[in-house]
Amino acid sequence: KAEADAKKAEEKQRKADEKAEQKKQAEVQKASEKLRKAEEAAAAKERAKLAKAAEKAEAEQQKLESLDRAARQAADVLQKLIVGFPGGGTSKEQVDVALEVLKQLNKEQLMIVAKIVEADGGLGEKSTKAKIAKQIDTAIHRRWKTSHNVLH
Repeated sequence: KAEADAKKAEEKQRKADEKAEQKKQAEVQKASEKLRKAEEAAAAKERAKLAKAAEKAEAEQQKLESLDRAARQAADVLQKLIVGFPGGGTSKEQVDVALEVLKQLNKEQLMIVAKIVEADGGLGEKSTKAKIAKQIDTAIHRRWKTSHNVLH
């Protein structure tokens, strides 16, 4: 009987050990699954963040391209006007109308226009919108006056 009781106790201990081992394995598996899900969530969050940043950069690029396009169109109008200056025949009103376009442009666009019409001397990053516009205006009027459009 003592031998049977010892076998029973041994069997009971073995089953308790198996149960404890299974419980331990289940906890390890649960922890690893939780870790895997957390890593997947972090990776998904990072991908979403990168996608959002790329989308924002694309939108910014499109905005810059449209601003650049508007500035180049304004500069083209002024360039055509400048080409027509030599020999006279361009009125002050025509010059003023062409320069009205500058009022609708922002600082960055005005810098693009100034560079294209070669009126950017002395201008820099810290130049104000008003200063840039005034310098373009002055340069265009100076060219207009010196190309036989004004009776001397």
